[in-house]
Amino acid sequence: MVKALSQVLPQRIPLVTGMTAVGRFVSLLNEVDLVSFDVFDTALVRGLVRPVDLFIQLAIEAHARGLLTTEQSNVIEFRRARETAENEARRLAWEAHQWVEITLEEIYAQLGSILGLDKIGSQSLMALEQELELAHAIKNDYIGALYDLAMGADKRVGFISDMYLGEHCVRGMLDRAGYSDYEFLCVSSVTRETKASGTLYKKIHKDLGVSFGRWLHVGDNLGSDVKQAQALGIRALHYEKCTLRMPRERILQRRLSFHPHPDATTNYDLFKSIVGGLIAARQFVEPDPPSKAKPGDVSFWETWGYRHAGPLLAGFGSWLVREMGKRQFRDAYFLSRDGYLIKEIVDRLTQVSVDAKPAIQTHYLYASRRAFNLAAITELSEENLNFLVSGTSRMSPRQFLARIDINIDLYLDVVARVGFGSPDDVIVDGPGYGRLRALLRDLGEHILARAVDEFETLSQYFREQGLLDGGEVAIIDLGWHGSLQHSMENLLSRMGASTVMTGYYMGTFPAARRYIDRGHELCGYLCEEGKPDELYAAIKLSVEVFEWIFSAPHGSVCNFKLDELGIHPVFADFDFEDARWECAAAMQSGALSFIDDYVRVLGGQLLPDVPPDAALQLLHAALLEPTLQEARLIGDLQHAEGFGSVAVTRYIARPEGSIWNPLSYPALVRGYRDAFWRAGYLTRLGLSSVVRKKWFQ
Repeated sequence: MVKALSQVLPQRIPLVTGMTAVGRFVSLLNEVDLVSFDVFDTALVRGLVRPVDLFIQLAIEAHARGLLTTEQSNVIEFRRARETAENEARRLAWEAHQWVEITLEEIYAQLGSILGLDKIGSQSLMALEQELELAHAIKNDYIGALYDLAMGADKRVGFISDMYLGEHCVRGMLDRAGYSDYEFLCVSSVTRETKASGTLYKKIHKDLGVSFGRWLHVGDNLGSDVKQAQALGIRALHYEKCTLRMPRERILQRRLSFHPHPDATTNYDLFKSIVGGLIAARQFVEPDPPSKAKPGDVSFWETWGYRHAGPLLAGFGSWLVREMGKRQFRDAYFLSRDGYLIKEIVDRLTQVSVDAKPAIQTHYLYASRRAFNLAAITELSEENLNFLVSGTSRMSPRQFLARIDINIDLYLDVVARVGFGSPDDVIVDGPGYGRLRALLRDLGEHILARAVDEFETLSQYFREQGLLDGGEVAIIDLGWHGSLQHSMENLLSRMGASTVMTGYYMGTFPAARRYIDRGHELCGYLCEEGKPDELYAAIKLSVEVFEWIFSAPHGSVCNFKLDELGIHPVFADFDFEDARWECAAAMQSGALSFIDDYVRVLGGQLLPDVPPDAALQLLHAALLEPTLQEARLIGDLQHAEGFGSVAVTRYIARPEGSIWNPLSYPALVRGYRDAFWRAGYLTRLGLSSVVRKKWFQ
């Protein structure tokens, strides 16, 4: 028997025959002839925290399809009307026939009357509800493994449900989930018998001729699935549904309840329900969960990505698809490296969304501040000098010039003339930056020559990518200041292209106003020009963590080279990138799994209008109040501050020293000021949330 189990159990379910849930099931399997499974919240789980939240989506979708008027689709009123219709249908069924179960048709006879719909309108709305139910039905992989065990042991297998949906609809859900081979399906809406009353069990007993004592039933309801079954002598196993198990993880529950704004919208409620439902359906289905992930485990990053990055990507991606669909752009260009993951999300969403017709051609465009901004320089203006000396890391004149591929050893006389003792002097103050700007001005001829060379090569690359073909195009990037879009528009203008660009970003910061004032169009999802304050502040908790989430499997683009193979990017190569990407790849795998589940439960419906604060909710909470494990694992990632082939790396949040050692205090204060994620830094010091707000301020 153990050999058979190893062949059918998925790897993530522990193969043990002790007192685990699997073990109890296995111990009973050889003692029965028939195994039945409850359907909803057992064999199938929903992509919603509460089943009634389906009525929110139903109202929104029905209005979009023209099945309901604006007044009829008021979410609060519609949900109330739908619940009232069900209660009234149950009352009438009992009074007229003493039936304890009803059908969806009977519910819609009442709902049509309440809403004033004709027969065709009622039927169309009912069909839409069944369509949404089908989309939200997700296979429970854990119960699926038990089903495989029962089938592999040649047991008679079937499904039972107390449900108003018709047998055809429920069968479609089971088939879509992979439960395609079973002997029977009994739905109370057809038989008018229920598990809750015990009569459905008796009917199956009579129809199949199976002994109650040789029957095993698995279900989530203690009353109808366990007590009623056991009262008849059926062996019953209780399966606690995942939405009840999930709240026991207190940190996750706190984050799911986190909300920076007091006013929740219906779209917020719907997305929150979908997020919670998907997390429960994928991560809380096992009664005997695996042990907690150890530091560095892939499972930690995948779980973290599913919960925290997945919802943000779903909201951002949905917004991009809708916004670009409205404008019908010729093409959409996703700028590397941040655009790597964003393009993947948009491509997945556009495959199923009715918002994206006709489909926009998407392109991954190699880009960087170094490659575009330098090529765009035609004079050493103050703005261009600001770019050339930008960054927060302390570097030497040699490093600043190496970023733009100028060998400082050829100009040591100029270095001395502007006041540097050595080209390797680290610049730490205002006077030092003044000397650096003087050095750049004196080398202006060489810098402009470098810019011209790179401009010519970049022109060929832009031509190959269709950027010089005119028309309206979208460019998509993470954000924040709009300087890359500004450089691209200047470059295209110099190249004689009539192409018009609109930029779409996760968010834009206040500095973006200078480019908007020049006529550039920049649109932000979370925030625009730093508004609203709450979401701008959330990003500022750690811009670097956001940038890590949107990592790509290649280095930063330094510039472009032309050889016999054509135009290709030249990448920076840093030793720390492999380890950084390994963690990011696992995290993105989890996030993409969320997107796949999200797309599935949408079922080809309109992409929901996801409020930005809802999309950001879990990540915001994690950045604000991280666990110690999160602070350590994310904090130990390195971030490169700079551009081109020269960059100074620092840990995102890694204290050097102990809070219990007073001799460490000066280093800890400096570390806090330099930390890319201060909340994570303080968490690693073991400070409480109250103390965190006061420390180092």
